[in-house]
Amino acid sequence: NRKMVGFHIRRSDKVVSGESSKYTAQAYVKKWINSLGEMRNTTAQSFTHCFIASDEFVAVEEFRAALDHEKIPCHVITLTPTARDGTSDAKQRKSTYAETLTFLAEMSVLVEAEYFVGTMSSNVGAFVTLMRSCPAYFRGESLEDYKEKLTKNHYYNSFGVDRDWYTRGID
Repeated sequence: NRKMVGFHIRRSDKVVSGESSKYTAQAYVKKWINSLGEMRNTTAQSFTHCFIASDEFVAVEEFRAALDHEKIPCHVITLTPTARDGTSDAKQRKSTYAETLTFLAEMSVLVEAEYFVGTMSSNVGAFVTLMRSCPAYFRGESLEDYKEKLTKNHYYNSFGVDRDWYTRGID
């Protein structure tokens, strides 16, 4: 049975502007592990895939190292290009069509993951958490599918690494 956790690691312009502190990949992993400690029959080792969305590829590499450090055998998946080195005011430009589709795909994966950890000071983190807490049948799924996912805690379980804030499903 496959289980996935999604992480949104926001850096660059948010850190440079002072809107957010720079959180290490280890901080995201620790937040996830600590949140799992409160759930019954769930451990980090039970997750098969870790999806990383970031504006810096170096964050993906840091994440792999943090998972290795914690001995979590999660397969890391990302759509972040290896050349991606963040976003800053100096680099602000119009996104290409392919970049926009990639961004939307990342958001979709983060919404559908069993768990989500991100920075709530980021628009992406706030939006993904909001979408995860919306009833699935409002997004075109049947009420039966929604009820099944709700009982599995699917659409809640969103955690902020930058704030002691979360949404949790029924336990």
